[in-house]
Amino acid sequence: MYSYRYPICQFDFSRLRLILGIDGAAQDWNTSTNRSKNGGRKMEFHVMVGHLFRRTHQVASAVFFEEMGRQELDITPFQYAALSAIQLNPGVDQASVAAWTGCDRATVGGVVDRLVAKGYVSRAVSEKDRRARVLNLTDSGHDVLAQAHKATQRTQTRLTESLEDGETETLTRLLLKVLETDPR
Repeated sequence: MYSYRYPICQFDFSRLRLILGIDGAAQDWNTSTNRSKNGGRKMEFHVMVGHLFRRTHQVASAVFFEEMGRQELDITPFQYAALSAIQLNPGVDQASVAAWTGCDRATVGGVVDRLVAKGYVSRAVSEKDRRARVLNLTDSGHDVLAQAHKATQRTQTRLTESLEDGETETLTRLLLKVLETDPR
């Protein structure tokens, strides 16, 4: 089992809320501690988008592993994504799983190797292209994915429970927009 617990991800949001002016708190950008020598605002790392993405990923991973642990499942987020991609595309090749999950082919190869070793995925030579291997879920793969779907639903609920009506859709739309950024 993987152990990734909340204590690693604990964060005091009171200062962040104060800085961002959330919940009616006054912004403290103008205090002398938040000004650089030239009078401009300092770039405080704890409100930088990249840092917040990293922290959000930590929390999302911790909640995911906690929910999988409750189901007694030994599945990583990427294994879940690969299983889901294979379920949606029976007979898919590893390169296509890589494309569907937004990961490189070498990483997908290792993930698929682990899923095959766990008995969740079968790998066979493609009838269309003898160089390619096609992937399918085994019966136990279907079973574990059904259990994982339930844990993932709970994960999604927990991650968005503090959002107001409509904010989950807005967050999703904005994250998809960020993913359009060319990392080069």
